[in-house]
Amino acid sequence: ILLVLAITALAELRHQADSTDHAFDEGAVTEVCKAARELDKIPAVALHKQNKAINDIKAAQSAQHELLAAASRETNTNASSLYQAAALEAHKCAELQATHLEALVKPAFLATTNAAKSVGAINEFVDFLISASTGGGTGTCLAASGGAPTGSNKQTRLGCPPAFTEDTDAADYQESAALKHTGFDELTAAAAKQKSGCASTKFHLLATNGVSSTGHVWQAATPGAIPVMAGFIEVTPHSTAASTDIQIPKLNKIGQNWQATDTNKRPAKVFNKLKGLIEADDSNCGENKDDVIKYALGSTTAVAALKAIRKSAKLYAKGNKEDYETAKLLEEVSGKITGKEEAILNKLKTIPLAKVLADKKEEKTLKEVGGGDLRASLLLQYIRRASRLAELEQELTTEKQKNLSTPPPKIAETDETFEKKGVGDKCKAPCKLVEDEGGKKCKLDAEATKQAENQSGGTRETTTDKCNDKKKEECTSPDCKWEGKECKDSNFSSIIDLN
Repeated sequence: ILLVLAITALAELRHQADSTDHAFDEGAVTEVCKAARELDKIPAVALHKQNKAINDIKAAQSAQHELLAAASRETNTNASSLYQAAALEAHKCAELQATHLEALVKPAFLATTNAAKSVGAINEFVDFLISASTGGGTGTCLAASGGAPTGSNKQTRLGCPPAFTEDTDAADYQESAALKHTGFDELTAAAAKQKSGCASTKFHLLATNGVSSTGHVWQAATPGAIPVMAGFIEVTPHSTAASTDIQIPKLNKIGQNWQATDTNKRPAKVFNKLKGLIEADDSNCGENKDDVIKYALGSTTAVAALKAIRKSAKLYAKGNKEDYETAKLLEEVSGKITGKEEAILNKLKTIPLAKVLADKKEEKTLKEVGGGDLRASLLLQYIRRASRLAELEQELTTEKQKNLSTPPPKIAETDETFEKKGVGDKCKAPCKLVEDEGGKKCKLDAEATKQAENQSGGTRETTTDKCNDKKKEECTSPDCKWEGKECKDSNFSSIIDLN
């Protein structure tokens, strides 16, 4: 009997020596799972940021198309110029959002990837602890205050995120106690082992043998603190039960504005990667198309752009206020002193526009045409304008050609024009030198001119019967003169082309 008792006692002592210490505390693991749930929301934040940037781009593009359509139909120069300038501003808004989206991609990938890795590591370890502890009493990895694991752990998974995500909805980041811009603020440095006496000798995974052993998980005698659950908990294996430990490291208040000062630990590195996503620039020109139009029509946008163009191209005088006639532009187009942008927006909606259908077009208003229909209408309007411009250019070219082929008017000389010729060689027929007060002057020979007009019918191009049929050798002065291939009356020179 004494021998049996001795063997039993030795076996119990051996069992107690192999046991390490307290099991994982379910409450501490639940706190880590709360942080994991917040990290599990990061993909939804990335999706929200992405969707917002895309929607902002679409709003700016729609605003640009409406403004271009309005500019193409407006006949008032100032209004058309304002709409065109506003369309360019809306295009700048679309470019800005595209830049934001481009800048978002890499930070979003880094934030979601590292968050997902941490969530996966926490989930896997917690599921292992739950599975290993199921049915446990004498030994267990997890324990509540009574020393045994809670029976519903498989169902609740201690509040950890789902192991599989079927779908996700976009959602902006909302600060919580478990995850703030200062850190994982519910995870203060604390023991993560169940401290009740009932759980003090039930966990055997942290035991070491001092040397390599097939009967132990850890082969090094004192490996020091080992991070598990993505570093949100640290375990310390040891050959002495009292020297083993399970701890949550200090993860609260580790920095400011998503920037941890000490990045040696993995949770701090993951935390820092959230900054690029959560603080990504998502500013815009408006949440919807109408807001973008009103923004683009403002005095600091479209009006400022028009002023700069008018100044550089010297299209307008700068004026007393050096505004190049833009100070009252919004008032002129809107007809309002206040609420000008809103008034212009309402005016835009009533501008007539052709809606292009499969086999016809219908006259609508800008408000009634949108999306692909608006783009088709805009294309039709530009085709019309280009066609009309080509017609006008052709008409102008034809008119110029007519003017070039029409001979200039023939104007007869007068005494005044002849006097300007002086008394030299320039005073020729039908002029003659006459005596006048103060000396000789070049005067029109009225008798010779009258005779020439009677013979020619008042036109330079008509020949008289007197010279018409004469051959070149017979066509002699003073009555006839050979010009080109015909004989003409020499007195036709009285009709002078002053041009």
